[in-house]
Amino acid sequence: MGSTVSTDKKVAAFKTPQGRVAYILFEETYEKNTYPHTPKWSCTGIGYLDEVLKQIFWFAASTEGGMLKGKYGDTTPEAYVTAWLKCLAAPRQTHDREIQLRFGTYSAPLYDEPAVRARVLSSLREDGYDVIATTLDAGPVAVSLYKDFDVLRSIYTKNRVYVGPWRILRPDFHDGDVDASLAYEPETVKLPYTPPPVYRVGQFNYLVGQEDGSLRGSGWAYSIVGSFVAGYGAKQLTHPGSYRANFKAFRDALHEAPHVDPSVVIDFASHKPSEDRKYRTEALMEIAAKLGNHHLNFSMSLGEINAIAAKLDDRHMLSRLADCDDLVWTLPKGNAVVHQQEALFA
Repeated sequence: MGSTVSTDKKVAAFKTPQGRVAYILFEETYEKNTYPHTPKWSCTGIGYLDEVLKQIFWFAASTEGGMLKGKYGDTTPEAYVTAWLKCLAAPRQTHDREIQLRFGTYSAPLYDEPAVRARVLSSLREDGYDVIATTLDAGPVAVSLYKDFDVLRSIYTKNRVYVGPWRILRPDFHDGDVDASLAYEPETVKLPYTPPPVYRVGQFNYLVGQEDGSLRGSGWAYSIVGSFVAGYGAKQLTHPGSYRANFKAFRDALHEAPHVDPSVVIDFASHKPSEDRKYRTEALMEIAAKLGNHHLNFSMSLGEINAIAAKLDDRHMLSRLADCDDLVWTLPKGNAVVHQQEALFA
């Protein structure tokens, strides 16, 4: 799997009839494993300020692990977000136009796949657009970019993982003049932040402290930082610019994290089986069997697990346990560090 390379960004904006500023994000990218490397523009997001900020930080999370790169190679979430904020400070005018919504083939405004159709129609009805949902289900519907922006948000912002706005908004939308009256240029506001307790498990995995003093497996460092970055959009809205210091503080906490004490106890019963994560339950049942149990209703210290894993020459048991984000790890009383933290994770 290759990385996506971001080569340029632009933001278009306009005021809706209700007086709200609507933003449209455009990004020029190419796939690193596809030749020739020909960057192409596409619309990557639409919404009001709070919504596009959340999308930008969600995109930025992919830079931490290298799946999203900059024009000159590896980049950071900070650099990626900063580039977008510069564009939001100089948005380009975009004119109103009629947009035809319809279900159809892959390149149609809405890909006609049963699950996608169900999501789109459900979103419209939840937001009060029953007539449009019924009409769209039967055939094409014409809407206005300005007047019906909330309809488009209902479809393409709420369901951005499943239906992209590149299907309806073409690159020529960002070619207008810069309109300073629509700019987002906030003053920096600091947000005091103390990272939660973090411990290493083995060579690459980490545990992150929870509010009740317990620990949970959170994967590798890039994944943990990426999750933190992805959920930071709301904080940018209330504390603009604070992401720089707080991303660094979180990375530093991971870099300096000590190895967790072998006395930490892993509660296998804390696992919550679900239909879409059957593989996780199966993996834990396999580990439980190696530990002498045929169920998940038990707890065991890390030291005991390490001893059994060593006897079985199972080098991956520990990392597999640390990858289970719903398992609760608890340090003996006196070792646990209770940390009241804000919900900054995605």
